[in-house]
Amino acid sequence: MPPKYENHSSKFLLKSSDYHKQFSHVYAHHLAEISGLLAKRASKHWGQRIPLKKLSVLRDDFEEEFNLLEQHNADPEDKVILEDELQRIRLFGKITAEEIGTGMI
Repeated sequence: MPPKYENHSSKFLLKSSDYHKQFSHVYAHHLAEISGLLAKRASKHWGQRIPLKKLSVLRDDFEEEFNLLEQHNADPEDKVILEDELQRIRLFGKITAEEIGTGMI
């Protein structure tokens, strides 16, 4: 006789899509903690001869799926975004994705 199965997972099911509960503060705290530890270990391993740098990413927010094979990937409707480990900021003004290089800076 197989054991009786009771499903108790109903309390974990999403009843609605609510995006007001964000956990970025948890990720930011985790990143701050691990960054400090990694910086200490890197300094101990390599000393001061290799300086630690903080990276940001300047990215082009494509509306459609990115196709590397196309020669011209920028579109006037694309948005330019400056992103780091804590936030994304859309850049406004006389900035177009066609006129700038994107990637890690």
